[in-house]
Order: sequence, then structure tokens, then C-alpha cells
Amino acid sequence: GLHGVGGSVVNALSKRMDIIIYREGKISNIRFCDGGKVESPLKTIGESKKTGTTVTFMPDYSIFKNCNFSYTTICERMQESAFLLPSLTIDVIDELDKREAHFHYEKGITNFVEYIIEGKNTLRAIYGTDEEKGMKDMETYFENEKMPEYSFTPDSDYGICQCEKGILQLEITAETNDGTTLNEFHAGKAVNIVPDTAYAMVDCSEYDDHNLVRFADAMDCDFDFHYTIDGVMIISHGRASHACVPNKGKNAATALVELLASNFNYVQLGSLCSFINSSIGLETNGNSLGIKMRDSISGELTVNVGSIQIDDKSAKAKIDVRYPVTMDGNVILYRIKKIASKDNLHVKILSHLKPLNMDENAPIISLLKSAYSEVMGEEPELYSTGGGTYARMLDNKGVAFGPVFKDDTSNMHNANESLDEEKFFKHAEICLEALYRLYTGNFD
Repeated sequence: GLHGVGGSVVNALSKRMDIIIYREGKISNIRFCDGGKVESPLKTIGESKKTGTTVTFMPDYSIFKNCNFSYTTICERMQESAFLLPSLTIDVIDELDKREAHFHYEKGITNFVEYIIEGKNTLRAIYGTDEEKGMKDMETYFENEKMPEYSFTPDSDYGICQCEKGILQLEITAETNDGTTLNEFHAGKAVNIVPDTAYAMVDCSEYDDHNLVRFADAMDCDFDFHYTIDGVMIISHGRASHACVPNKGKNAATALVELLASNFNYVQLGSLCSFINSSIGLETNGNSLGIKMRDSISGELTVNVGSIQIDDKSAKAKIDVRYPVTMDGNVILYRIKKIASKDNLHVKILSHLKPLNMDENAPIISLLKSAYSEVMGEEPELYSTGGGTYARMLDNKGVAFGPVFKDDTSNMHNANESLDEEKFFKHAEICLEALYRLYTGNFD
């Protein structure tokens, strides 16, 4: 038996128990009687290449009033064992009534779920690997596979994310580094992250240097000054955040641009930094770019300067614009290009993900509401995000759903990103309930 006592119990309750063992090329036999007394000790009775054990027993009629075995009960127990032991074959043969049953399940528990649940839909688990870099993996996948009718992605927060802002990522370049004082400027590696560090190499006079130190002391940012044979290196320290919430961070790049612009003019800074200072500055709402806007569904537009790279040959910056779901991304692009052209800057689209706006009465939202309520005992809130999840690749047939619960500290997109273990298992319960409802077609 499972715990090594099954044979002992059967033996104790039997008038006779006979065991034949096929092992290591030999056939051995031992026989018990009257509740476990050895009638015939273990001995070799032959040879065989087979392996296995045959147990024959007769119940003790002085203990059992009814010794009729239920074929149905035995079959149920053997089927359960077969589900738990994938690839094992169990045959039940009733020689009295000439009937038999055979149980074999290659997929074990998966076969058990299919056996007890009547499914109306096929479930698919799709694993993405490129969500932070444009989601090209999903484009390739759906070029070869059919789009699901209903879906959700655990790629955000709870409750249900019905709206995702449009994401317009641009590269703005000057034909060359045309600044006379600014030799180098480097900040940021990803356009969708608020840079927490930036540095500039400036060739300036001692007077300018003193002014910069004085202006730095007055600003709400941390700066370090290092003096080299190539000039003054100024390092700016900010606080990283995701581009969907740039106001939660402190942009080291735009802060450093503002510091430089407080002392140097357009010619000294060059066209790119001058554009960033005058048309973006420390703002995150796009006001100076002429694109400030909001709607009641998804909130206000945000702008993040994610990267600035200037050296002796080139000057370029990357910005991330998250715009409300009811607005037109092409209008926003036109306005940015128009302002940038005044400084002879070129604007290139790196990526443009259109907004996601799911109707609150859509079947998938109703299903996810029910699944969440079943597990948590309360209805989830509908919300919008400036983040970009895999849901926007699902042709308006899916939404982001979990895994981070309200008031959780996950440090998403920052150091020590994590989830609470207990709540993560609660998230698994919610997902399982949602998958069950998708599989059975229960959208109520």
C-alpha cells in the first residue's frame, strides 16, 4: 500500500493470503493463514524472467458478514490510482461475471481534469519573452497561430485593466553635435524608463563652473562635479521609474539639461539640448510640446525623456509618450514633428502601439469579474494604465489581470522586484478559476 501497511491489514483480516514474487530471475512464494500466521515460509519455487507480485487472499468470514466485492467500487479506486500514476496500466478483471476494465493515462492529472470537467473551449498558455522591447515575439506568434477569442494576461495589477494608453516612442536627432561647449552627454539605456543617472562633459571657464555649482545647489536634484583634463564632468542623480508613471521618478537627464541651460545659451548647448529644455524641461505632461491632453477614461498624457546620447559626432534623444485612449496618436506625432523642425531636428518613430479600450460589458471582463469575486469575495475594480502589456497584442480580445494586488509593494521595474508569496498563490487561485470558466464557457 501507499504507506507500507496495506498488505499487513489485508493479511490480518484474511483467512488465507498467498504471495508469489517474480524477481531477479526467480519465483518465490510465502503463504499466511488465520490473520497473519506463516503457513509456508518464503521459498524459491521456480525461475522466470518476469517481474512483479501476485497477491491472492480470502477474507475471514468470522470478521466480515458480507464478503461481496463491488466491481464498480474497485474500478473507481483503480481509475483514481491510474490518474495519479501516469503511464501505468491497471486491468480489473471480474472472472465471475465475465467483465473487465482497463485504465491507462499518459498525462495523469491533466487527463483527470479532462475527465471530470466538460470543456467547451480549448485553453492555450502563451509565454511571451519580449514585452519590454516591443512585443515582436507576439507579432511572430500570431503570424503563425490563430488569435484566441477570449484571453487575459497576468501582466499588471488587480482588478481588471480595461484601458491601456497609446504608446508612441520616438527618436529625435540633430545632424551633428552642434553645441560649442557641451562635448558629451549620456543618460538612459531604455526609452521606457526614467533615467536615474546622467553625465555631461563641459568645456567651460572657471566662471561658468562656479555658476553651475551655485545653480546646482539651488535645484531639487543631486549633482557631482569632477574636474578632468577634458573639462568638467557633471553627474546628475535622479530616481528611476517606469515611463507610464514618470512623475513617480526624478529624471536625471532633464534635470542635467535644465542645469546646463541655466548657464549656457542655445549655441553653447546645441539644438538638441536646447529643444529638450524649451519644449519638455522637467514636465511630464507635454504642455510645452503642445500635446497636453487627458480624457475621463484613461487620464492625462505623459512624456518621458528616456535617453540622451551626445558625443563629438552625433546627438540624439529618445522620448516615450503615453496618450489617452480616445486621442489620436498621429495628431500628437504631427505636433512634435512641427516643433522639432524649428530646431532642424529629425523625428523617427521607434514604436507606436495603439491604445486598448475594452468595453466594460465585454464577455471577458464579465468572466474575470466573476472569477475574482468567487475567490476574493468582492468585485474587482476596472482601471486604466499607461503601461504596455501583452493585452494590446490580443486584438481587443483580452485584458491585463493581476498579479499585483492593491497596496502590494512589488518594486515593479526597479531593483528588488518581487511578489508576496502568499498573495501570489492567491493570484494562482484566481487564475485557475478564470481558466475553469473559460474552459467550460461559463461567462456568468
